[in-house]
Parts: sequence; structure tokens; C-alpha cells
Amino acid sequence: MGCSSSAGQGGAGSSNFEDKKKVLTDYLEAENSKQFQSEKGNEAAKKVCMSNMLTITVGPEGKFFRLWNGIEATLEWTDFQSEWEMSGKKINWMVDGPHTKIIFQNHYTPKYKATGKQAPTMEDLMLAEVHGKKLSLLKYYWSNPGAVNSMVTEDSVFQKLGHMFHHESSAPFLNLNPDATSDLGPKELALRALLDAWRTGKLETSAEGAAEKAAEHCTADVQIVAVGPTGPQYKVYDKIEGVLDWFTFQSKEESHDWKVNWMVNGPDTAVICQVRYTAKVKETSVTCETVEDILVAKIVDDKVSHLQYYWDNISETSKLHPVE
Repeated sequence: MGCSSSAGQGGAGSSNFEDKKKVLTDYLEAENSKQFQSEKGNEAAKKVCMSNMLTITVGPEGKFFRLWNGIEATLEWTDFQSEWEMSGKKINWMVDGPHTKIIFQNHYTPKYKATGKQAPTMEDLMLAEVHGKKLSLLKYYWSNPGAVNSMVTEDSVFQKLGHMFHHESSAPFLNLNPDATSDLGPKELALRALLDAWRTGKLETSAEGAAEKAAEHCTADVQIVAVGPTGPQYKVYDKIEGVLDWFTFQSKEESHDWKVNWMVNGPDTAVICQVRYTAKVKETSVTCETVEDILVAKIVDDKVSHLQYYWDNISETSKLHPVE
């Protein structure tokens, strides 16, 4: 099921990656220079976007965080985001994805002009698709959606909403070297071994030898970053004890259709995969719609040292364990 690809360092499929990279870079340059907000914004968009371009910003609450279907809708989104001040904005890294996909990570500290509020520094994951010489899809995987929600919402309204958890500080960053790479094979094996141990119940605190099993697959200083959905369980977990706490919580759900859609090489020591599943809480039978989350793992000495969850549909995942 693995889909081997380079991290932009050459190798099989690298020419295709360069083609996709150019299309995406042209779009981002037009967006950053606010060409979409000019009198000829529609023309600028048509040069880099397909007519049925889909922009998916689902995550934070509010009317702006949804599916934007078509060029006109995508321009509405870019109009809204042009009202954000983004200090220190840069692309940390960009890697080849399967087929028509390309994956990159943003870094920025946003402030929303309308509210005057600033959020902590973000490192969102972005999934794009390219068809021909134009962008057909851009999906946001928010690193701290609660903080974004707070930033764009007036305090009185936000206090009424209440149920969205707001993380005041940035989650631990992956800190990957964009110019370094390593073989996918050993990294894929390490991540799959950890996920298999979880899926077979070996990492639940009640399982015999669970701590030892976790130590087989994770470094002693491992961190799991699960920030995103509503609830106190979606946080940062530290060390082996945190690994057991997180996967024990995850064991409250069942998903018989769980599978890895694809796994590709990330920059430096990272491996990236997308998992697809329909979760159901065992005790309450509450079920969410099928989601496709992305996981980014750093591998050190054939063990997972950092596992970052980028949630596909935060509102759906939040339904599983409602907060009173």
C-alpha cells in the first residue's frame, strides 16, 4: 500500500513533482501578491485554477470554514484570508504526493484585522491536486483550529459558543529540515508497526506489557500531537505514558473500515500517510462520517519520535465524544 516518492530530491517521478510544484507555486504567488483581489482577479484565478476548483477550509467554526466550489467561491475565500496579517509566513517544506497530489506545510503567525486578535504561530498542512497546468483542489488541515476560531470571532460571540477548545499556545512543531531526505522503507515500517500495535489492542494501558510494546515502537521522548477536535483528550501527549493514554482513548472507538490510503516520503526523517475510516464509539454507538486524516511521523533509529495528527473534518470527529 506504500506509495514511494521523493521529497523533491530527484528519483522516480521527480519530473512530475516539479511540474506540480510549478503549478502550485504560481497559485501561491498570485495569492500572496493579492492578484486575486485586483480588478483582474478573476482572470488571474483562471490562469492558475480549474473552473471547478475546490477549496476546503473545514475546521474552525463559522461561515468561512467550509467547502468553496468553483473559482468564484475560491476567490471569496481568498478575499476573506486577505484580511489576515500573516507575519513570518513561509513554506516549511513541499513534497510529492501520490498521483496528482502535492503536500506542503505553511508557517505563519496570523492576526485578523476585523477583530484585532492574533493567534499563536501555526504550521498547517496543505494538500493540493494538480490537473494539467492548473490547480484543482486545495485542502487545509489546520494545526490549531480553536485558535483560528477565537481569532476571527468577537469575544462575546465566542464566549456564547463556548464548546470549541482554544489552544493559547502553539503545539510542538515538527522542525524538519526541508533540504534533507532519507529512505522511505524503514520509516514506513516503523509507522506501520506503531499503528498495527494500536489497531491490535497492544497499546491499551490494560494490555499486558503495553509500556514495553510502546517502547519498541517509540522513542522515550516521543510526542503525539492530537490538537484539533473539541475535548480535553485532543491535546499533546508526552513520552511512553502519553502514548498509552492516547491510544487507550482511541480504543474507545471502533472502525472496521480503517485503512491506509497512501504513504509517501516526507522531508528529513518524516513519513506522511493518509488514513480513512468511519469511527463509532463502542459505548454510545455514536458514529461520525467517513474521514481521511493525515498523519506525519518523525522517525529516529527506526522508532516514532513525533506523531502529528492533521484532522480531516474536526466537527465530525468532535461528535464522537461530546463535551457537556
